[in-house]
Amino acid sequence: MLPHDSTTLLGVRSYYSLLRGACSPEQLCAAAAAEGVSTIGIWDRNNIYGLVRCLQAAREHGIRPIIGVQLQLPQEPVVWAVCRTPRGYERLCELVTGVAAAERQSVDTVAAAQEITVPLPDRLQPFREGLLYELLQNGWDGLTLLLQDVPALARLQTRSSGLDEQLAAALVWGAPLHAIRRAAAELGLPAVAISGGGCWRSEQDRELLHVLRSVETRVPCDDLPALDLQGLRLPGRAEFLRWFDAVPEALRAADDLAAACEDPGLLERGTVFPEFDGLSRSAAAERLRQLCLDGVRRRYGFQLDTASGATETVAAAGLPAEVAARLRYELGIISNRGFSSYFLVVHDIVRRCPRTCGRGSAAASMVSYLLGITHVDPLRHNLFFERFLHAERVDPPDIDVDFPWDERIETLRYVFSRYQGHAAMVADHVHFGPRAAFREAALALGASAADLRDWTALREQGVSEGIPRPILETAARLKGLPRNLGTHPGGVVITPRPITSYSSVHLSRGGLPLLAWEKDAAEDVGLVKIDLLGNRSLAVLRDSLAMIRDNHGVDIPWEEFDPSADPAVEQFVRTGDTVGIFYIESPATRLLLQKMGRADFAHLVAASSIIRPAANAWITEYVSRLRGKPWGMWPQLDRVLADTYGIMVYQEDVSRVAVAIAGFTAAEADTLRKVLSRKDRSRRLADYRQRFFAGCSRNGVPAAVVAELWDMILSFDGYSFCKAHSASYALVSCKLAWVKLHYPLEFFTAVLNNGGGFYAWQTYLHAAQRRGLRVRWPDVNRSQASFTCDGGRLRFGLGWLQHIPERVVQRLLEERQRRGLFYDFADFIQRLNPTMVELRQLVRSGACDSLASGYTRPQLFWQFLRMRSTVGQAELLAPEPPPPHIKDYSPEVKLSDEIAVLGICLSRHPVTALRQSIGGSSRLTASCDLATHPHGATARILGILVTAKEVLTRHHQPMGFATFEDEYGLVEVVLFPGLYRSGRLVWGSACLVTGRVLHEFGACSLQAEQIEWISS
Repeated sequence: MLPHDSTTLLGVRSYYSLLRGACSPEQLCAAAAAEGVSTIGIWDRNNIYGLVRCLQAAREHGIRPIIGVQLQLPQEPVVWAVCRTPRGYERLCELVTGVAAAERQSVDTVAAAQEITVPLPDRLQPFREGLLYELLQNGWDGLTLLLQDVPALARLQTRSSGLDEQLAAALVWGAPLHAIRRAAAELGLPAVAISGGGCWRSEQDRELLHVLRSVETRVPCDDLPALDLQGLRLPGRAEFLRWFDAVPEALRAADDLAAACEDPGLLERGTVFPEFDGLSRSAAAERLRQLCLDGVRRRYGFQLDTASGATETVAAAGLPAEVAARLRYELGIISNRGFSSYFLVVHDIVRRCPRTCGRGSAAASMVSYLLGITHVDPLRHNLFFERFLHAERVDPPDIDVDFPWDERIETLRYVFSRYQGHAAMVADHVHFGPRAAFREAALALGASAADLRDWTALREQGVSEGIPRPILETAARLKGLPRNLGTHPGGVVITPRPITSYSSVHLSRGGLPLLAWEKDAAEDVGLVKIDLLGNRSLAVLRDSLAMIRDNHGVDIPWEEFDPSADPAVEQFVRTGDTVGIFYIESPATRLLLQKMGRADFAHLVAASSIIRPAANAWITEYVSRLRGKPWGMWPQLDRVLADTYGIMVYQEDVSRVAVAIAGFTAAEADTLRKVLSRKDRSRRLADYRQRFFAGCSRNGVPAAVVAELWDMILSFDGYSFCKAHSASYALVSCKLAWVKLHYPLEFFTAVLNNGGGFYAWQTYLHAAQRRGLRVRWPDVNRSQASFTCDGGRLRFGLGWLQHIPERVVQRLLEERQRRGLFYDFADFIQRLNPTMVELRQLVRSGACDSLASGYTRPQLFWQFLRMRSTVGQAELLAPEPPPPHIKDYSPEVKLSDEIAVLGICLSRHPVTALRQSIGGSSRLTASCDLATHPHGATARILGILVTAKEVLTRHHQPMGFATFEDEYGLVEVVLFPGLYRSGRLVWGSACLVTGRVLHEFGACSLQAEQIEWISS
């Protein structure tokens, strides 16, 4: 190849060089392909976040990718590290890991400020002595290093072994060439032509890069020092070649380097399974079989011979044939696919904490059920194992396990200690969202704090008039660009070889090791994740069962507790009185349960799945069919969806329909299902739509039916659930519903102590009061830090008082534990020695009323001040004089103190107080009476806003769904765009809502026509 015909372009940067690039990998590859480039090296700064997308984009455009990275630490020269061999890729990951850790800060500093600390092996430690020192000490096996800095080149040349460590000078497009060329020749090193930037293409990109610099430096664009961005432009091929006319050997060297680079095969290496205790594949399969046989005994009550050397199969005498057949089938697929060790690893994690809820598609697995990973019997509930794993599935599924939220930290510590150096969390690539993009654009373009506040308010109301157009245009360009690396909610990857053999590792804010990639990219390179998540509802159930045992002597075993078939639970749930019950307490779900009029387990599972953002129209159709509306679209389709009245409810319904009527293979259908939940779905769905319509047409399905089906499939856009996932969560819902029905005191105590759920804690306390529970005031002698059961009543916890430090509460409890109850107020003051600020909160909350001995709260303050003024005086030995007559606080002041110190009106519901303060209260409708009004009638309610949700209409206008509360219950209110834009909804605010009563399938709500906010 002649030098001037070189088609190699190396050293380009994408927008994954966070805040230092304006183009996506796809845009860069498309632009390069259009210029005739055949080989591209997209090398981002200090990370490989975009590597998988770069490889995929290059493949899509027919370009050969060269893996590399631009490395730089402060006060050190830039080093471009280029991967030439599979070992070079591993070394590259090690270098990126050390540089990224050093760039951020030391590991000790990161971890010391966080609650999660895990041991990190040497390979995940930062390069404290710098990058060049690391390279000189440990080399760069399998890599070629490119540098512009001559002294650094000279130093590294002394280390290069000449075996598999290569060094070259970088000649950068747009930069002076001859000095570095001459130095390379003197050192006997080749000089390689690279772009060195390639961050932007168009003028709009250049402006965006300028804004990104402003975001990074926190300096408005107009105040930034002059920036020469020309050298960072992505050059056209012709101008790139012209720049190197005088040094054609640099172009040849670039071609030679590219030709020498071996593809490490990241996209082709297959599934990477963890190993368990060094077991071989066959030994792991046998260990798994033995554990499953133990599970058969535990789950089904059958004693099987599992002794060493036994030749029996899982079909033991007396074991139901369907259980034996299902277990044989699953074990066969798991073993053939090499999944046995994966199950053993998850079992090893879960067995330490049996109070779990395995969820996701793994809950469809009999093996998961027998191992105690999941708790729903897949045979009993007809769960589809092939949604989790089947013989044709090419991508790795993952197992999701929820732990009580306060036990998850210890679980993560165990994982990172047990699999040290072989485990990392999956990353989350945090992008500029609409709000962040708008804020950063406004600040970059010089907006004042007042302007930003006003424009943000307009934007949130859906109004663009009055906001400068350049800010809106810049925000639109910023939206979707990567901003920083975050942590996936629970995904953990465990690898057989050191984790840096697969990816660079970065430190989260909590000191946890993170992969470079988010879940889709990690999956694309074959990494199998385990989701380990915290779930407050499991802690609620755990604590409820413990209190039931302590208070009533009733011991309910966790694993055996299953009220899913209890008619009383079904009757209770279908009323929609599910506040506090995990997964079914949101306003939308409560209304759906009322509309359905059915809450047996099968319908509860369906209700839990069909609630998703894009499925509103199909929810209404589902309820109509459930209540008797005739249905039927196509005979074969009707058979597939018979259990859900012809509606696709679960994720696997997409796959089953695609196979049944469009002729997809199981693998193709599975890929379609997965595409619907991916971030790049819009780009990939077009091809599947064409294939789906074509397949249905070949099978004679009418066009109207196909269009309706595709619309139904699109309702799974974004997120949705498989049946097994919803069944797992529905079982937790049933358990909590049973507890709430039979032991409401223990239920609400646990809900409050675990931080609630969908609603604020005040809503749960009011719900407890509506259930007839009496709430006792906080008391320095009776309260604990948390809410407690006290003589059949709910005792307010001292730790929930506002503005009292945790250390003060802890000191009080320790003093009480050490020396007993406080005898009187003086004893309390002498022993605790509180400050005036601390005492003010305790007294005004009522926590000292039991020690008052007839004194008013102001008199208690007098006594405190007198004791402080006479400390150390003999007068203390004299009898305590009576306090002067000080008038007690008025009821209004005490009510204000309740709100300020307790955070809630405990003596009465706030709406009760408001009714007394406004006129015309007799014309107000209580929430419990709203359903007595006919459909379309006008009603007026007084309530406190407890939650609200904004959605977009089909015309992309914002509207709202709000929940208001009065003394008697909750009211769901619909606010259409005009009214919704007229005022901002503020949690805890009181208002009068006038509107039309809506009745739909037995559920009642209010369509607001007027809202009057009340200042109180």
